[in-house]
Amino acid sequence: MLPGELYLSHAQVLLLSEQAAEDDLTPLAEYLCRDNDIRLNLRCAVVRGGAASDLLENDEEIYALSDLLDRAAETGTLPDMPLYRVTEALETDGTAILPSLSLDRFGQTAPAGTAVFTEGKLSCFLDGGMIGGERFA
Repeated sequence: MLPGELYLSHAQVLLLSEQAAEDDLTPLAEYLCRDNDIRLNLRCAVVRGGAASDLLENDEEIYALSDLLDRAAETGTLPDMPLYRVTEALETDGTAILPSLSLDRFGQTAPAGTAVFTEGKLSCFLDGGMIGGERFA
């Protein structure tokens, strides 16, 4: 999709598909933190119900993903999990909670709850009102 060379230092968001998130995320997170070209404040998110490329097909959304994740973290809608926090959480006890995104019915990127990682692997998704398996209105 890019006309030229990919510079990882320009990346603002790391999108993981559900399939990729089912593998142990710890080695990838550790590798990215060691790479001098990667920003440690790179936002991480899991694409729920589709491929990461689905969110990238809309050029307008590519530039808005980082802003969407920043605003959602500020308002508490989604967890604030840049790369360095993801790596810290996974190294500490293997558990992390990442924001989840999906395409809404209008084809726009929207928050889709949180992705819960246990032992570095995606274990489940929680919607905004889901706490302990019960839905609160």
